[in-house]
Amino acid sequence: MNRKLLIILTIVVVLLSYFCFQKISGGYEPDIEFKNLQLNVKEIQLNGGFKPIWFSKTENPAVAIEVVFHNEGARSFKDTPGILKLTVSTVLSGSKKYSEKEIHELFIDNNIDLSLESDSDDLMIHIYTVSKNFELAINLAEEVFSNAIFDNKKLKIQKQKIIENYNQARFYGDYIADQELSKLIYGEDHPYYEGNIDYVIPKIQKYTQNDIRLCYGKLLVPKDATVTIAGNVDETLIKKCFTNMFNNLSRIKKNNFKEVIQTAEIKNPGKIIHKELDTSQSTIIFALPGILRDSNEKFAYVFVNEFLGGSSVAFNNKLFKEIRDKSGLAYAIGTEISNRDMSSVLFGFAKTAPENVGKLIEKTKEVIKKTAEEGLSNEDLKYYKICKYSRQPMETCKDIVSFLSKCRFNNVKLTEINSYPFNYYKLTVEEVNKVMKKILNVNNMVFVDCGKTVLEAK
Repeated sequence: MNRKLLIILTIVVVLLSYFCFQKISGGYEPDIEFKNLQLNVKEIQLNGGFKPIWFSKTENPAVAIEVVFHNEGARSFKDTPGILKLTVSTVLSGSKKYSEKEIHELFIDNNIDLSLESDSDDLMIHIYTVSKNFELAINLAEEVFSNAIFDNKKLKIQKQKIIENYNQARFYGDYIADQELSKLIYGEDHPYYEGNIDYVIPKIQKYTQNDIRLCYGKLLVPKDATVTIAGNVDETLIKKCFTNMFNNLSRIKKNNFKEVIQTAEIKNPGKIIHKELDTSQSTIIFALPGILRDSNEKFAYVFVNEFLGGSSVAFNNKLFKEIRDKSGLAYAIGTEISNRDMSSVLFGFAKTAPENVGKLIEKTKEVIKKTAEEGLSNEDLKYYKICKYSRQPMETCKDIVSFLSKCRFNNVKLTEINSYPFNYYKLTVEEVNKVMKKILNVNNMVFVDCGKTVLEAK
């Protein structure tokens, strides 16, 4: 009896293990039950015609703030290449009230972290601190932006650092390939193409303190700014701090700049460019025409990217499985959607040995063509939906602010925030495959290879 019972238990364990493995690996998928998020978000109106703040009150002692100075279109830096990097690098170099050393000490002593990201579309300021230091953090941010001082000595040091980075970039395959691809896609007159290094460096050398101040005026336009906050902070205090901050920033001297309201599309479909570089590996980047972020097909577009080469399930997308695992032609490959407003482009990248470049390019085209023809199945789509939902944690203030900023970036209404993921949940296979066939056309692809292997340019 004991032996029979042991056999039965063994069979049960084996079956359970099998089904658990299938579930984890994607072979077996449970039904998806959609549940709305439970975020409590409200708008805080500011005086002065500024956009309302989105605020999610939490019990967490930490507070996360994201301020995005957004521009409709692309700011043109054609005549001032490199000034964006220089301006952002000087932000914490001192102000009228505090020296550079004092600013850094205040941040460290009061648990305040301030960082910036910028491109020709947006300037993003991330601030993390504890709730009791919220007012101090905003006041310090206002001080370093509205009363920044760039003395010639510090400006010279920052110029040298940035020029050194550009000179080092001459030997980086990623940078060289990216510049060539930008030229292919956007053209040399578009703001998304910065210009070659030999054009940029002499320009940087000539920038003055006044040029930096004018760049601040180009970037810091409070009426275009969106603010999202999560934490245990008083609403009255939030309103007071940001009204003061935006009023002071509005007084910075403004500089008229050219806006480019045009989409960035692939100008030379079918082209393959090789750039010689003496390295032990080759960098390949490629691009396909994609979809603008305000398109009603953008949700299906996200799944097309994930299925083809996205990072959410990096070891289970088509390119990774077919080219890295099965063919061994690359040790890294993937795709990503451009996050720029005016860029309807799907980018891809790969790293491989120089002798594999030709085979890798042909295999990539073959896999993309086959993916477009076959599409994905209901099981595939269910798998990617589950993966996407499992990667939307809302456990910290930083998670909440990141999600809310993404909603604002995608023009989601305040009343639609908690149901926003439903846009992915409700997608059908037919909708995703329609977009897949629309954009995955290998005849429209462009490739740039940077390495030792010489390819015949097409």
